[in-house]
Amino acid sequence: MAERKDDRRLGMNQPITRRDFLDGVALATGAAVFGGTVASAIGQTHPYPPGLTRLRGQTDTDFTAMHAIRDQDFWAKAGNTDADRRAL
Repeated sequence: MAERKDDRRLGMNQPITRRDFLDGVALATGAAVFGGTVASAIGQTHPYPPGLTRLRGQTDTDFTAMHAIRDQDFWAKAGNTDADRRAL
């Protein structure tokens, strides 16, 4: 394997001790095996915060509302549903 430009600066030319290697492997294995268990033990049931707030991104409805605000047409359309339009 060829040596890259920053390898020496990052210490890649230094040997790694067996203890450091095994500590890294143990940490990665423990995280993989017990990661979900720890999260549920501390009460975190949703690993993704928007799962708690139900805010999951932008939808077509969001864009329509924001464009109506930008175009100063929001209050004219606010509260109008298909049922309201059919009644007119």
